[in-house]
Amino acid sequence: DTFPDCDYLPLFQVYHLGEGILASMYGAEQQIEDDVPPFTRGRYMRSIDDIARLPDRPDTEGSEWGRILRVQIERFLDATDGDIPVGVADFQSPYGTATKLMPNEALMLAMYDEPEAVHRLLGIITTGICDLIDAMRRWSGGRLALNANNPTPGSGLILWDDYVSVITPALHTEFCAPVNRYLYQR
Repeated sequence: DTFPDCDYLPLFQVYHLGEGILASMYGAEQQIEDDVPPFTRGRYMRSIDDIARLPDRPDTEGSEWGRILRVQIERFLDATDGDIPVGVADFQSPYGTATKLMPNEALMLAMYDEPEAVHRLLGIITTGICDLIDAMRRWSGGRLALNANNPTPGSGLILWDDYVSVITPALHTEFCAPVNRYLYQR
């Protein structure tokens, strides 16, 4: 009510909790530094062979960063009464999250050497993105103007593919497009 009369739409930047929020729910470690968003320290998997270490579903409820995210959602519900769009999690695309779990170079090489394992990894992450969005909707009880990681009302889902430009269009078509399309349709 006290915000200046203008066209500016106040929102909470999705970067506040960092890009590794979903990766952390699989076991990756987040590093906290002053004046920058949290970031993923090292990588949880050294290669695609470490996929066995990865749980099939992220721990959205019990993980440290799941609890932090829930508190942030509740905090902004209290502050805005659900009337202001709030982006609370930059969880990246399946490929982007995969690069938070294992080195990007190892992921690219695995696309050639172990394509079935990469498809499995991206499938696990895609399920995890759905689980995370469902959890955020559940935590907000439908009161938060929450569109996954995009705070613009009615705009739907944004998948941040920060590193996807380093793979060929053919690899993108084979590995990224199907899971991204699934998420957009869902």
